[in-house]
Amino acid sequence: MAMTAALQAAETGIDLVEIDRVRRLLRENPAAWLGMSTPRERQYWHGVAGAACVLAVKEALLKALQGPGADEVDWRQIEVLPGPPLQIALSGELGLWAQQHRPVRWVATAAASRSLAVAWVMGLPISCPDSFR
Repeated sequence: MAMTAALQAAETGIDLVEIDRVRRLLRENPAAWLGMSTPRERQYWHGVAGAACVLAVKEALLKALQGPGADEVDWRQIEVLPGPPLQIALSGELGLWAQQHRPVRWVATAAASRSLAVAWVMGLPISCPDSFR
């Protein structure tokens, strides 16, 4: 019963990112990628597929937050850390906003094919049983 209640309270977000768009971004405007990623993300996530997965997770998180839009946040305040499941660390103004409005533990999964990266993000309530995490 506790697991069912935890799932009902969960926040979720899904996003798809086109690999070709990320390839163009990295080739034509590498500074943009630096402005959207943290040093630890660039260390862990390699190549076009890795960058696309990071961007998909960040977009999916913003959907799950149901708050500020992509153009309203510093994308470096969302950090996608290795898993499994992938962990998401929030910092700065976005982290403070999330603590006030969506106090949850964020987890994610992401994968990429030749053409798309997909990410699924879930915010588990702090009260979620440890056996579910």
